[in-house]
Amino acid sequence: MDIYLVSRVDAVDWDEYDSAIVVAEDPMDAIKVIEERNEPWGALALTVSEVKPLVRGVVLASFNAG
Repeated sequence: MDIYLVSRVDAVDWDEYDSAIVVAEDPMDAIKVIEERNEPWGALALTVSEVKPLVRGVVLASFNAG
């Protein structure tokens, strides 16, 4: 498992997430972790950057409240 920073690359509106730190098998799995949460991520235009290893799951998410 690795840690990934998943960030939005499109315009972020109120009440949507703009980034999260997740633990996953690979970058594609990191996006799946985000999709499985079924929360307001907009169009899912995302970038994924590897951080370092741990166990699978979300470590930190940033939400823009409005």
